[in-house]
Amino acid sequence: MASLGSRKTRIIIAAAVIVIAAGVLLWVGLSRGTVYYYSVTELKSVAAAQNVRVSGELSGGTLVRQNGTHITLTLRDRQNRADTLQVAYDGALPDSFKAADGSEVVVEGSRASNGVFQATSFIAKCPSKYEAAK
Repeated sequence: MASLGSRKTRIIIAAAVIVIAAGVLLWVGLSRGTVYYYSVTELKSVAAAQNVRVSGELSGGTLVRQNGTHITLTLRDRQNRADTLQVAYDGALPDSFKAADGSEVVVEGSRASNGVFQATSFIAKCPSKYEAAK
């Protein structure tokens, strides 16, 4: 009889350890993969900005290409259009990106000490693709 209770206790402890380990692994995996979205205005109010995503609109005529893949541009906030953010990006732009005033863009990266946002990822949003047919 005593061995039956002891065996049951070991099974419960082993199950608890497995559940706790799975929870820790899930929490660590999710925390490393999550990136918070900021608007241009929100980003300006944050002191440190490392590994964040910023969503905004392309300010027309500000996109400049240098040496083919070095790109600088200005994003503006969708709500508060006076707030702008200088962005530098090294890489190819997505095929869906249209360099027109008001094009929606999401960039991921970090803000440098000089205030320029150094993007490591560039995503072009394409809302017209999903609008209802008239």
